[in-house]
Amino acid sequence: MHVSGVLRFDALTKDGVQILQEFEQRTLPGVHFTFGPLPGRALMFWDSTASLAEVSHLIDLIATNHDLFER
Repeated sequence: MHVSGVLRFDALTKDGVQILQEFEQRTLPGVHFTFGPLPGRALMFWDSTASLAEVSHLIDLIATNHDLFER
């Protein structure tokens, strides 16, 4: 199976941005991040070489931790 995608995160808190930056530093194959231009905004891109387990883990981490988003 070959899957690719993009997610946009809006209104991330400082901790939310830090978590994404930590994932970015892990240099996971096929997963890339772009931050900004607005504070708290990030894009996550993944291609078919990415581990779907890693992508799913990150999405779950962000989705279930509401403290990572501004209210």
